[in-house]
Parts: sequence; C-alpha cells; structure tokens
Amino acid sequence: MKSISLALALVACSTVLSAQVPAPPAPPAPPATAGEKNPQDEAVALPAATDAGKAKVEALRKALAELLPVGKASEKAITKARRTLKAKAGLPVVKLLKNEFANLPAPPAEVTEDAAAAKLGQFLDRLVETLAVGEGALVPAEEAASAAGGVEKTILRRVADQIYVQIAVDEINSYIENNRFSGTFDGMFPKSGRFGRKSAQAFLQIFAEGDFPANVKALAGEGVAQHGSKDDLKAVRDVRDDDLEEQSLRDRAAEIVARLGDRTEFNKKLATIDTQIDAATGKLTGVDKTTRELLAKADELKKNATRTPELEEELKKLQKSLEETGQQGAQARFDLGRLHQDKALLFQAIRDHAACEKSFKAALDAWGPMMNAYFGNAAFRSSLSNVFYNLACSQSLQKKVDDAYASMELAFKCGYQDFAWAMRDGDLANLRAVEKFPALVEEVRSGKARDRWKKEMEEQQKAAGSGAGESEKKPGDAKPGEGGKQGGAEPTKPAGTPAPAGSAKPAGEPKGEGARSAA
Repeated sequence: MKSISLALALVACSTVLSAQVPAPPAPPAPPATAGEKNPQDEAVALPAATDAGKAKVEALRKALAELLPVGKASEKAITKARRTLKAKAGLPVVKLLKNEFANLPAPPAEVTEDAAAAKLGQFLDRLVETLAVGEGALVPAEEAASAAGGVEKTILRRVADQIYVQIAVDEINSYIENNRFSGTFDGMFPKSGRFGRKSAQAFLQIFAEGDFPANVKALAGEGVAQHGSKDDLKAVRDVRDDDLEEQSLRDRAAEIVARLGDRTEFNKKLATIDTQIDAATGKLTGVDKTTRELLAKADELKKNATRTPELEEELKKLQKSLEETGQQGAQARFDLGRLHQDKALLFQAIRDHAACEKSFKAALDAWGPMMNAYFGNAAFRSSLSNVFYNLACSQSLQKKVDDAYASMELAFKCGYQDFAWAMRDGDLANLRAVEKFPALVEEVRSGKARDRWKKEMEEQQKAAGSGAGESEKKPGDAKPGEGGKQGGAEPTKPAGTPAPAGSAKPAGEPKGEGARSAA
C-alpha cells in the first residue's frame, strides 16, 4: 500500500521498473493469547556462519578480553563513544559497557585513561565490523556468548542481540530513498523477519528505544506489527502514551497496538469519524436542500413575462445566494470525502481490506460531482491519485484484479508516478501477476498512455455529441493550480486550494462548484 502523509505528497523512487519482486514469505506466527505458549518462542534455525563472521567475532572476543581488565579507566571514553559510534545498532552495547564497567575494580595505577581509551576503540571497531557482517556472524556470536561467563558473557550476549537489530536496520534502509519510504506491505521483511521472537524484539528496540531517524523507526514499527505479539503491547503503548514523543510516532504506535489485538482506541477513533461523517452528510444534505429551494424560486420568478428592474435585482440576489451555496456545497463534499478517506486509512492500518475498499469508494463518491471541476488543482489531484492507488491495493489483496487494474489506471491518470514502488509493493502482487499491468506501467512511463487517454476522451465526447471543448480537462493535461470547467450556466474558475484529504482544515475555500445561474 502507499504510505500517504496528510499532505499526500508523491515520492519518486529510482528502483528499476523491471526488478523482480520476490515471493512474499510465510506470514509471521500468530500472537499468543494469555496462558498459551508464544509460537515465536520456538527455536529458529540460524543462517550458516561465514568465514568473515567467524573471524570478526573472534577478533571481537579477543578485543573484549583485553578491554575488561582496564575497563573502569575507559568510562570517560565510553561517554564520547556513545556520540560517535558509526553503527547505531551498537549503542546498546556501549551503554551496557558503561553500566558494567562501573562495577569493575580499578585497574593498576600504571594504566592511563588514554591506554584504556585505545583498548575501547579497538573493541568498538571490532563491534562495528561484526555488525556489518550481519547474519553470517549470528552463529559465531551466539556460540561465543554461550561459552563465556560473567561480564564477558553479558556483553557478548548483547552483541549477538544487536546483530539481529543490524539485520533489521539494513533491510529497513533498503526501502528508504532520499530520507523517505513509499509504503508498507505484509511480508516486506523476509530477511530480518525470519528469526521468530528475536525479530520482534529487534524491531521493537528500533521503534521504541533506538536512536534512529524517524523514517527508520516508522518502518521498524511496521516490523513490530507484522512480527510482534501481545507480549509487545506494553512497550508499544508506552510510545503511544508518551507526551514527549513525536506525534507521528505516537500515531504509528496506536496503529500497531490495534494490529497486535487491542482495538480499544481504534474503535473510539472509528466511532468519532462515524459521528463526523453523519454530521458532514447532514450539512451537505442541508446545502443541497437550500440550493433546490433557491433554484425553484428563481424558476418561478423567471415565469414573469415582464423583466422589471425589481425582478432583475431579485434574480441577482438569488444568483449570489446560489454562488454562496455552491461554495458551501463544494466544501461540504471535500470535507465528507476527507472523512471517508480518514476512515479508509484506519481500516488500512489494521488490514481490513474490504472495509478499506468500501470507505475509499465512499470518499470518491463524495468527491465525484467535483472531480472535473477541480481536476486542475494539484492538491486535489494528488489526493485522488493516492486514493485510487490505495483502493487498488485493497482490491488486489482481495484478488479483485480487474477492479484493481481499473483503479490503478485512474491513479496514473491523476498523476501517480511512483512506478518503482508499484512494481515492488506486495499489496499489488496479485495485480502484477496479470500480464496487462506491467504493460500498463510501461505505457504510462513512456507517455503513450496519455495519448491513448486523450483519444479515448475525444471519442467519448464525440459520441455524446459534445465535442472536445477547450476548457475540458483531460487526464494528464491539467497544470498545477489551474481550475477546471464547472457545471451551470455561468461556470467560474475555482479559487484557492481545495482541502487536501486528511488536513485538519481546508487549505482554501472551493468556489462556485455546482452553482447554477439564476438569470
């Protein structure tokens, strides 16, 4: 699925279009319920050790053996190392060193802080090299921890745990380009998600404790949702309820809590949105009623054979009222569509694909009467492209391939251009299996689809007897900020920016949608 911010900005990726998409791995083990054994606790076969992994772990073990006797003298150097360590996955090891070394006896008087700092530096260099090896160092690290004792065992145990974290970080970063990621899908972590409970703990550490960038933490949260269990609920709730945490991370935590089985807050949000939808629907109904009454009054006045000055003035007043109600109706439709989209995103977050599809369609129904009028508005068009994309995802996941194809073509018509992600997103796997979809992507990339859409529209207009007027918007012809043709005898160009879906309030008042001339 497409990850969309409240501004609904599109993110371009440079992954080659023809990249082969691996088959999604088996779904994670289901969470354990109270009193049951967690299936994730079962032993997991680790990847075979590599020569590099063995060599790096052995070098690390030797460096630790040399550091321990002088460890207490390296406490100041440890504080500095926490700020300069290249591998963030190694920071918990550094923090552990500080705690453990505080309890060690003082080294001989001839041991200087500089000498201890040098030993620490050698150990940290070996730590970074071990983490970089990744899965090839897992078995040697686990074996080294098992064979050790005391403080050495504690530290090597943490090193082994942090290798799982580094594997997760590396896979997360494979989805990030220019500090952004395009979206998420089930089974997106085949490498780092195959270690059972260790995988869940690694993702949870990055999400809830790690000193990582926000985008890395956000994708780690997806890892927790896919590979975690109810055992992780407390830690995720702590993030959700932390007033000092970034709001985006708290919102992500709320989604994870729902996916891990606690839908208390989810149900409250859903009830709130339903109440807002009812209110918005009522407002739109009221505006439509007022519009019909104004039009009926205008029709009655126009029956007068004599157009007196008084009659003309009354018709002008009615025209102004109709323009005002047209604006109110446009805003009401934007607001209603936005609320349905918010509801769809809630269902998308918990992977309720059928409910998600229904709500996205409701958003499109609300916006339907104004799609032509505001197609030239960049913000609205971006919103439409993302809605159609996510609608295609929900349909593909339900194996409604024909519907998904139609939705994706509409997304492309509205300007969706993240072709690389469309060919990688696991939610579209069923759609990509259809030969015509990759062909459509290539047609859009080459620009040929735009010509086809233009020709199809001209044929439709010719069949309808309308011709292709200059002011009609064609898919792909719209320019950012440009208004479209409106319904009514005296169409007016929209002013301002229509409310982007998901925004807290309208970015500008829609003008004149649906207004009919009273003259």
